[in-house]
Formats: sequence, C-alpha cells, structure tokens
Amino acid sequence: SSGINAEWPLRPGLELVKLEQRIGKSESDTTLQNNFKTLQAQFTLLYNENEQVKQQLEETKHLYTQRCQTHMLQLEQNEVIRLTFVNVSIYCSFLRDKKTQKLVEIVTKRRLKKMPLRRK
Repeated sequence: SSGINAEWPLRPGLELVKLEQRIGKSESDTTLQNNFKTLQAQFTLLYNENEQVKQQLEETKHLYTQRCQTHMLQLEQNEVIRLTFVNVSIYCSFLRDKKTQKLVEIVTKRRLKKMPLRRK
C-alpha cells in the first residue's frame, strides 16, 4: 500500500458520494448561516421597533397625564366662574328687592359719614 486509496480503482462512486456529502454539508451549513443571519437581522429590526413603540407609549402616557391635569384645572375654574355668576345673580336679586335697596342706602350713607374727606 503506497498511500493510494485501494478502493478508488474498485469503487470510484464511493469517493464521489463522500465528496458530494461534504459539499452538501458545507452547502447546508452555509444555508443555516444565511438563515441565522437573516433571522438575527429581523430580530434586531423588531427589537428596535419595539423600543420605539415603548418610547412612544411613555410619551403618550405623559401627554395624557398632562392633559388630564389641565382638564381638571379647567373644570375647577369653570366651577368657580359658575359659582361666581350664581352669587352675583343672587346678590342682584337681593338688591332688586325694595327693602334691601333701602337698607343698602342707609348703610352706605352711614359709611360715607364716617369716612374722612380726602383733600388733594
């Protein structure tokens, strides 16, 4: 045996099959690597999109909270204005009453008498 494969002259198809298997394995490894790289790229894209959506969600929550607070303040202000109008309306009704008008005149005159005159 001089280092030459003894099967070669007898079975040339065997070496060809082994070579095809190695090539097939290499091709399937390359295919797997390509598939892995594709999946890895898709994962990275989806992960980045997910992070952006999370950030947008946090910003939206913050804006929603601010708008709710602003709305509550507006409601409180509207209630103060409404109560002011109610009080003014009641006061005006009170002043329209003849007895009240007479009483207001008397009180006003007394106050005016007690106030010192302002000199320039």
